[in-house]
Amino acid sequence: THQIQMMYGHHPNHESFQEMLQTFGQLVENKVLPAEKKTEMERVQDPLKNLTFQLSQSGKFNKQAMETAIAQTKKNEKIPEAVYGQIADFGLPGMAFSEQLGGLEIPYPVFMACLETLGKASPSVGVRYAISNTVMEGLRFNFEAGRLSGYGESILRELIAGEKLAGFALTEGSAAGSNIMKEMITRAVPLKNGSGYRITGGKMYITNVETADVFAVFARTSEPAKDGLGISMFLVEKGTPGFKVGQRSEEHTSELQSH
Repeated sequence: THQIQMMYGHHPNHESFQEMLQTFGQLVENKVLPAEKKTEMERVQDPLKNLTFQLSQSGKFNKQAMETAIAQTKKNEKIPEAVYGQIADFGLPGMAFSEQLGGLEIPYPVFMACLETLGKASPSVGVRYAISNTVMEGLRFNFEAGRLSGYGESILRELIAGEKLAGFALTEGSAAGSNIMKEMITRAVPLKNGSGYRITGGKMYITNVETADVFAVFARTSEPAKDGLGISMFLVEKGTPGFKVGQRSEEHTSELQSH
């Protein structure tokens, strides 16, 4: 709050910025923080004990009852979708984007202040929106440069409106860190009819893998030059033929496989 005061104290919309930050802080405190505490309490409990309790409550011990109990246990360990819906309704995803694209056109530091507030209550929820924003920024850069397709713009607008969430697929099992651009194995080859690309490869440690609607998937489109180029970013929507989520390793990360 003090930083926003210092930076925008003479801005004509300064008071609205402060009010926005305060209102969002109340949303985080009243909705996100309690939900985060509840899920953390669920995670520290004995999962076998939880399953046994749910099965005993249902009075059934068959395969279907077991699958239902497991699904309920996983659900209890997650922030309710209604909380995410309220964050999107507040306008957080589109805060820093222009009104031309359907955003609120709020100064980026104000957006960062809200994101920091969110991350203080729940780092995982904060990362959820930070990663999606990273993809959105890449699309915005290409939009402003006149290089974004109509399809890409439609995805960007849906992300800004909070109607979709993005994931970021860069890391691979054999290529990570600063060498990823030179060692990337995932390939993208143009289809003969010119309608798109065929991507072959796998990614891992993908934030938002369970909740994202569209993924920024990086793949090699040409052999790397000395400067490490030859990599392109593709928008791949969940449900695309050949696309599947592999082993889940953490709450929000997993593997993507495509062929």
